[in-house]
Amino acid sequence: MALPPPPIQPNPGIIPEHVPMDESGTEIDVSRANLPAIPDTSPPSSAFLTFLSGVLGNPNLRSPSGDVVIKQDTLRLIQEMISVEDTRLKKMESRMDAIDGRIALLELNRQTSALNASHPSKPSYARAAGTHTASAHAEPYRPNISPPSRPSLQSFKPGKAIIHSDPNQDEIRKLDRGFLVQRANEVIAKLDAQVQGEPITIKAAQVLKSEDVIFFSKNRAQQKWLMENKHRWTKDVHAHLEATPSSFMIIAHGVPKDFNPENPSNLNLISAANNFGAGDLVKIKWLADNSATPKQASSIVLSLRNKETANRCVKSGIYLNWGHHRVTKFIPRPPQCWKCLKMGHFGQWCREKARCGKCGDEHITKDCPEGLGGIKSCVLCKEGIKLKVEGITEIDHTPFNVSCFFKKSWLEKRNQYQRQ
Repeated sequence: MALPPPPIQPNPGIIPEHVPMDESGTEIDVSRANLPAIPDTSPPSSAFLTFLSGVLGNPNLRSPSGDVVIKQDTLRLIQEMISVEDTRLKKMESRMDAIDGRIALLELNRQTSALNASHPSKPSYARAAGTHTASAHAEPYRPNISPPSRPSLQSFKPGKAIIHSDPNQDEIRKLDRGFLVQRANEVIAKLDAQVQGEPITIKAAQVLKSEDVIFFSKNRAQQKWLMENKHRWTKDVHAHLEATPSSFMIIAHGVPKDFNPENPSNLNLISAANNFGAGDLVKIKWLADNSATPKQASSIVLSLRNKETANRCVKSGIYLNWGHHRVTKFIPRPPQCWKCLKMGHFGQWCREKARCGKCGDEHITKDCPEGLGGIKSCVLCKEGIKLKVEGITEIDHTPFNVSCFFKKSWLEKRNQYQRQ
């Protein structure tokens, strides 16, 4: 048997194209290339912070008690500089959001390309046969096209805006879907509502068993506008449709307990200190009742009408009574009706009969003649055992506890739906 031919020796005169060289043809070690020296000076601080530090550190502006005494003209100048600083920070946040969006898109495309490379598609028989036949004439061409990303596919799905109806009225269920669609489009057209230069259009409508109405829009972007502005158009579609302005809730931590959130003047105080727009802040309340605890500070919940204002507060915090407070997003609990005790809706829109969480009679829990508190068993699970519902093992909990079989089942279904 003949021996295989010896391997071809590499030509030392040929250098791969990817190896960098200098003018003389010598290879260069890129890892040791000369880079600019790291600057040894820090960037200049904000002019506003420098000026404010000078005012606060000036001993001539201190009273005998240690308070800082600021003249009216100096205070006016500080307020103007705060406004300028706020504008600068908003522009910076807008630029950073744009950069983050580009980075996320690049990362998504990179992951998609890597996934396609690691899992190549299996060619069909017809394609393999055709490639084999044409290989003698030309090299087969395989297009390098990545599938659309998941966010891109989601953007083409229709949007669903769910609008509640007055639970004391039943006229909505008698309305024709064509009337709802036509009337909604007429109202939205008067508002000249547009998203990315395209007019918002209602494509279909559906009345649910609860008599709430689903309005279908072209895409998710139009749905977002419909929900954020539902208080501007729903009442003009029909008087029995109910919609309040959307609120965005945040939590400010470390607020002194002597702060009174029920005082209306504190709304204006916080709005002025943080440059909120007129009507942005609508409500303040304590996150929990800590009056009986030795804590000196607690957390408050702020309800805002403007989503951008809420996001800005989460990033930069808020100012209150010359103090700065950290802010986080408020994550609400899953909706549970205080009227019928079922999950998935609130008592404000409930059409079911009332049920007491303590005695099980047809009245809301807070009106129970036996008084509040002392709930030792779940009326929902008790009824489930009587109806022989499978899966109920114990009843020693309240209807509002996560141990409740019906509440746990609802949460599991919701989590499964969100993962899809």
